[in-house]
Amino acid sequence: MDADFQSNSEFINLYPNPNNGIFTIDLELALPEEKNTYSIFGMNGDRIYEETVTGLDYTKQFNLSEMKSGTYILMITSGKSNYSYEKVYQEC
Repeated sequence: MDADFQSNSEFINLYPNPNNGIFTIDLELALPEEKNTYSIFGMNGDRIYEETVTGLDYTKQFNLSEMKSGTYILMITSGKSNYSYEKVYQEC
């Protein structure tokens, strides 16, 4: 995970949380670039999911129900900016 990782959870609404691996994020602000990468990290820092999307959508749905139950961190990379939502909880 990048060293400049900072929480921007006031700009990202993630629901439901906790969840069963199926969740939605809504962004309060537009991302600065059209091409953006969504990454999910385990608490040990390992990247376990990554998807690059094109477009300026404010809403993104995820289906990661195959992941083990636990605590994860969502990071959105847009150009040189990183936006994060800490502690995405997944229940069984």
